[in-house]
Amino acid sequence: ALTQDNESAPNTAEFVEAKPTTRITGPRSFRGPTLTRHREALGISLESISSETKMKASHFEAIEAEDIEALPGPFFLRGFLKAYASCLGLDPDEVVKGFLESIS
Repeated sequence: ALTQDNESAPNTAEFVEAKPTTRITGPRSFRGPTLTRHREALGISLESISSETKMKASHFEAIEAEDIEALPGPFFLRGFLKAYASCLGLDPDEVVKGFLESIS
């Protein structure tokens, strides 16, 4: 979505790119397979998320597969989830909360 930036240029039509945030409600909505379907519906590959975040694709594969053994510790997992959510235009805090609730 594009939003008009009137404060910096009140007499001109300058536009800045605004990344939309999608809100999916309920912790079940943030299970790995649901996140996979959302990513695929957007046409985003794990490789592109890996490239953008500079994080290994295997971490995101483990999130989507809910592979508890392959997931990093809680501190790092939160960071990976936030980065993943941001790439998909999802609310990072909601994804972290929902995903952690769904796997506990």
